[in-house]
Formats: sequence, structure tokens, C-alpha cells
Amino acid sequence: MRAEIAEGVRAVRHDRSVRLIVTLTAGQTASYGALSVLVVGLVAEVLRAGHEWVGYLNAAVGLGGVAGALVLAPFIAPVWGVAPRPGSRCGACPCARSGCDRVSSWRSSRRHASGSPTCSSTSR
Repeated sequence: MRAEIAEGVRAVRHDRSVRLIVTLTAGQTASYGALSVLVVGLVAEVLRAGHEWVGYLNAAVGLGGVAGALVLAPFIAPVWGVAPRPGSRCGACPCARSGCDRVSSWRSSRRHASGSPTCSSTSR
């Protein structure tokens, strides 16, 4: 287990993309924890509402996150190289329902968790 932890630390230290993801995840986790505390205070002190309103407001935050992801996905996906192409299909990957186009360097070196090769334009 120590070897796996050391390998993870090395990956974070040496891979800029992994470091960014870990940093953003840590920041999001800390800010969401602070938001949760503030929501409880808001319900108790400002709204003077029942405890159920904590759940309602947390649900609103979740729905806002989903709505934001759906609105921004068409703009972000092409930048990451995973924009679906209309009409593309491949049976080898989980994204077959919507079609996919992976970054070319991933095509040769990566595999999905299912063990199948990544999508490519030749597997349609």
C-alpha cells in the first residue's frame, strides 16, 4: 500500500494535469464544506425556517451544478478533445450512445476500464 501511495504522490508531483485536478478537487471540497456550514447558518439565522430548508437549498446547489455542467459542456468538450460528432458510433466504448472522438495520443496508449480500446474514427 505504501508503494501505491508513493506512486500516487509521484504522479501528482510530476504530472501537471494530475496536479491541477487534485488541486481543483481539494479546493472544491473545501469550498463546498464551507458553503454547507453557511447554508445551515442562513436557514437558522436569516430565513428562520425549518431544518428541511437546509435540504432544499443543498438540492438547489446540486441542480445549479448540473445545469451549469450541461450549459458549459458544449464549450469545454471540444477544448479537451472529446467532443461528440453527430452520427459517430463505436461499439467498443461506453460513450457509444453519443459518439466520441478521443485525443489522438490517447487512442494508442489508453484503454477504457472495460478493457476495450478507446474510440477512434476507424471503429465506427
